[in-house]
Amino acid sequence: SYGTIDFSLDDDRLRDVLIYSRHYKEENLLIILNLTNKKRRLPTCLNDLPSRKLRLSNYNDTKNYLRPYEALVFEY
Repeated sequence: SYGTIDFSLDDDRLRDVLIYSRHYKEENLLIILNLTNKKRRLPTCLNDLPSRKLRLSNYNDTKNYLRPYEALVFEY
């Protein structure tokens, strides 16, 4: 594997949401995955998501919450 993975966001209220960052050379990615079939809130520490470049998503747009099984990859 190349680079590092950081699972630093640990919040029991987000147990159904996997959030981690991936770092390799000059590239930094933030990955957010809703692992349920229900809507989930985004943590307040991610309020700046609109300012980040969305690289990949399984929906056509982003909301201020996660939709069922939503996957987001942001560059920062």
